[in-house]
Amino acid sequence: MPTATLNERQAAFTRHYADCLNATMAAVRAGYSKKTAYSIGHENLKKPEIAAVIKRLLEAQAMPREEVAARLAMQARANMSDFLIEVEVPDGKDESGNPRTRRMVVPDLLAAKKAGSLGLIKKVKYGRDGLSFELYDAQAALTTLAKITGLLDGGASDPDMEAEPETGDEINVTAEQLETQAALEKAAGHG
Repeated sequence: MPTATLNERQAAFTRHYADCLNATMAAVRAGYSKKTAYSIGHENLKKPEIAAVIKRLLEAQAMPREEVAARLAMQARANMSDFLIEVEVPDGKDESGNPRTRRMVVPDLLAAKKAGSLGLIKKVKYGRDGLSFELYDAQAALTTLAKITGLLDGGASDPDMEAEPETGDEINVTAEQLETQAALEKAAGHG
């Protein structure tokens, strides 16, 4: 719906720009010609009435400090072990020609989705060992959370706390690794 100072296409441009933050793409989505979308998009951004609407839309979309802290806390506490399942997969044939299977532990992304935990996953890949995924780095989330809550008073005095880890927690577990871990825990009296 156009505002008092914007026509329908300009109003559509503001909505699309707030979604994608790309003037050319927003212009095309708003119905402007692909040939002129680049120049129209950038001209629209310079118009005060359009800029004001975009500013209001972006402010409405902004994440409040409390939500940022809550999301960082979720990343810091992330434990995807609840979303691992054991499955049997074909593994060729035995000496007699009968089908052989092996057990494998894989991530259950559907369970993670149902639990609302997919946003904790940074990367998913499928390789020769099956599906694996990487979580956002819990240490980086803790450091950022400590900074925004004032726990670090503007910075860490411990140099190890300032270093950003290179990768997050990657989960790619085989059934054999789980069996070994279970045997070790049982031998240590924990299982």
